[in-house]
Amino acid sequence: VANAPENPPDASPFHQLLALEVRARQDPVLLDEYVSQAVERFGSGDDETLAALASWLNSVGRAGKILQLLPLDRASQRQDLYLRHIDALAALERWDELKEVLLRERFPLDPVFQRMYLAVAKAHLGSATGATNEWQRALEVANTTEKLLTLAKYAEQNPAKDIADAAFDGDIKIESTNHEGYAGRLSLYLAAGARAAAQTVAHA
Repeated sequence: VANAPENPPDASPFHQLLALEVRARQDPVLLDEYVSQAVERFGSGDDETLAALASWLNSVGRAGKILQLLPLDRASQRQDLYLRHIDALAALERWDELKEVLLRERFPLDPVFQRMYLAVAKAHLGSATGATNEWQRALEVANTTEKLLTLAKYAEQNPAKDIADAAFDGDIKIESTNHEGYAGRLSLYLAAGARAAAQTVAHA
């Protein structure tokens, strides 16, 4: 299976990384070897290649490698690389550093992303009120369906269920035919055991 995406001469870094992931799942004891191969093969690539590599490293639990490949000065050159740097800090639970990076505003990050990352960092640092305020600010500036859905899914994962619900609802209000918002609210209500609310959404 791994040979299929890896062997074609025009295989992209994404497909080659996918092949390494398949191999790593089959032989987890060799994960460090596959990580070394990936870093050697793609660590000097262009921005798109580095972004793909960083996402892959995060998915296999090697966030520390991301920070080696993408120090802040390098990551600050592009939003996708900057987000990978932030994801790595979060995965390593370096919340103080993550908060400092976000407040420094070294890169013009979309306010929705900035606020939702700050919300999670402040929650882990013990500032419940600060986290609530950041979630609310993120919700206030999320003015497109794409931003609202991103916020909703991130809030659901972290967890800020009320913000997730409000963001899914905001998506529905902007585009009532978008089934993703309805599906998101339905999932929230089912997980919370709110059957009546779930039935209302299901019949909307």
